[in-house]
Amino acid sequence: MPAKPPAREVPRAALEVAKLHSALLREAGVYADPEQRVAAAAILDRFPGVRAHLQAARRAHCDAALNAVTRGGAKGVVFGAAGYPDVPYPHALALAAVPSARFCYCSMEPRITLYNEAELGGPNVAACHGSLMEPAELLALPQVAGIGGPLCVMACLAPHYWPADLFAHLMGEYARLLPAGSILVMTVLILDRTRDGGEFAAALAEAGGAPVQAHTPESVRSWVSGAGMRVRRGDVTDARAYGRPWAERSLPRLPPARIAVVTARKPRRGAASAVSRLTGPLPRLAPLAHRPSGRPGTPPQDPAL
Repeated sequence: MPAKPPAREVPRAALEVAKLHSALLREAGVYADPEQRVAAAAILDRFPGVRAHLQAARRAHCDAALNAVTRGGAKGVVFGAAGYPDVPYPHALALAAVPSARFCYCSMEPRITLYNEAELGGPNVAACHGSLMEPAELLALPQVAGIGGPLCVMACLAPHYWPADLFAHLMGEYARLLPAGSILVMTVLILDRTRDGGEFAAALAEAGGAPVQAHTPESVRSWVSGAGMRVRRGDVTDARAYGRPWAERSLPRLPPARIAVVTARKPRRGAASAVSRLTGPLPRLAPLAHRPSGRPGTPPQDPAL
């Protein structure tokens, strides 16, 4: 019997958060309303390093997907809490490296799903309406279940909106429901334990409509390992150092937060975990052609990623 979900109010401001992320990630903020653009400008004026952290997280999503299908044995990747489509597309490098891999962008907001389907949809790329906070329903969606297993599920800049009891519960559910050998990758905002961190969290909550939780790397690691998934030293790293964890110590401090990439694996039956292969140096690939997005002025795929 699955564990009963803890009693709590779950933030469901997916659309507003996605618009805010769009404005924080890129100056144009093409999907953001004027209110989100004004809020993002105020946040970036106060904390200019935020954009660098979000851009690093975007690159980490790309690299983690590539690692999952080339080294981790995953047959495909589910991008949970997928925001609006923007370059670099998180699946692009992975699909170029493994043309048989399959990908699905899931959002609890139907309008975002329509954008992802229109811009990214293809023979191996789907978009669907689903929530990371409902693991059984998410994994049972035809677009997800059809990928098979092992599978990589990526929680993209969502877990810092989950209260602690929900976070721990979801780790248990994914550990129970994912096929053996599957990978869970999460990008989690880690607030500085300073006044700046508190001000940043308050500004995000006001603009996005969802409170930001003050999770720590230690608490995230404990919830993951407590659920029975394997997370090793080097598997919780700053997004700016993803793929080269030895560089983390030399990163400049960019207040008021950082984004941690957490990589965990559900062990294979009767086999040791290969999670350490997922965070090593990335393979070098030839530049890939950028698929036109249909929006004039969209920048090309960065071949250096």
